[in-house]
Amino acid sequence: MIKLLILSGNLALLKDKFNIEFNNYQKIDEKDLVRFGKTLNLIKQDNPMKVYFAVKDLEFQRFIVFLKFYILLTTGIGSIIDENGEEDKYSIGKLFFKEIPMLIYEIIASIFVVIYFYIKMPIIKWTIYKNK
Repeated sequence: MIKLLILSGNLALLKDKFNIEFNNYQKIDEKDLVRFGKTLNLIKQDNPMKVYFAVKDLEFQRFIVFLKFYILLTTGIGSIIDENGEEDKYSIGKLFFKEIPMLIYEIIASIFVVIYFYIKMPIIKWTIYKNK
């Protein structure tokens, strides 16, 4: 059995692009992804063999790593698909050796930017008021 969870997008377009029969589908909100236990129970509810997450466009999706964690914790087989016919298949190697390190790098870079401007902004403010 295949479980399809639609975050955004149109089911008819997905059926046209992918030759997979989605009998068991459910529309969920991005806010539901935060409710970890509820989402896991929702996925495991029908004991699926594969899990698909459907989005409008993969390029603009910001929760890909978290969606793949749900796949890892439930079936271990699945992918993230979009209306354009693109598919990002789940791979444990890609998740642990590419996507999680990139997420960690992004978090560290964001922290450095915040710290830099936390220090830099008072200096800029002081130079502006000093020159007046």
